[in-house]
Amino acid sequence: MSLLNTKKAQLINSFETKATIIATYLNPLDDKIDDKEMETFLVGVYIDNDFSGEKKGLNNPLYRLSLNGEQNLIRKKKLDENDIHLKLIPIVKKWFDYYLIEFPKTKSKELKITFENEQFGKVQLVFSKEE
Repeated sequence: MSLLNTKKAQLINSFETKATIIATYLNPLDDKIDDKEMETFLVGVYIDNDFSGEKKGLNNPLYRLSLNGEQNLIRKKKLDENDIHLKLIPIVKKWFDYYLIEFPKTKSKELKITFENEQFGKVQLVFSKEE
């Protein structure tokens, strides 16, 4: 089931991958998560020539993440390589940074995560919500 709720996209410039994002929509996978008033995702990101330390991954100021056009993240928690949440997804790549991301619950049946960079453009990962 997690494979059905996982999407991947890449930001490409001059035939080079500049960033990769993999997101899994967790609400359909866990009743405890779905009962909360949040849309919860496990997001893995790899950014070529990324910063180090606190400005790495989704904390990189050159990249933005939004849900249905809104940048209203409630929570962004960086996960370590042994986090239990990583067992919910089909593939874990060691060079990616993984985060538990929560947005406010939406009534929309389509969830669009947008990952963007001013220089390299944007990609969207589209998930369907089962009601």
